[in-house]
Amino acid sequence: MGDMDLQEDEVRKMRKEDIQNAITKKEAQTLQNLDLNSLRDLDEKTPPPAPEKMSDVDVLTLALAKSRSRAALAEAKTAVAQSEKSELDYRYTVLQLYRKYGLSDADAISEDGAIVRGGATQARSQ
Repeated sequence: MGDMDLQEDEVRKMRKEDIQNAITKKEAQTLQNLDLNSLRDLDEKTPPPAPEKMSDVDVLTLALAKSRSRAALAEAKTAVAQSEKSELDYRYTVLQLYRKYGLSDADAISEDGAIVRGGATQARSQ
């Protein structure tokens, strides 16, 4: 055998060892997740059972539902922010009109545009 054959043989041995180490590690992780009764049912000849796993379709369905939930939450947050901005715009407009017409906090503006001097106190007392 030449040097190349020895190197290839050594690489194969290292790969086989890496695979066995990975299998041992996965089996140890699986054993950590088993309940006590399941552990007692095992012996050294029986490999640990494979963990239960959902089908790929169900995993994708769950991911899609989560994505839709996040999108709906983002839309709701945007709607709340737009509503708050609209409320602030309204209040700012009212403030500008109060300043323009020299109104005080005791005055009121009706929906038809009428200015009621002292109207805010009348509405509060009712």
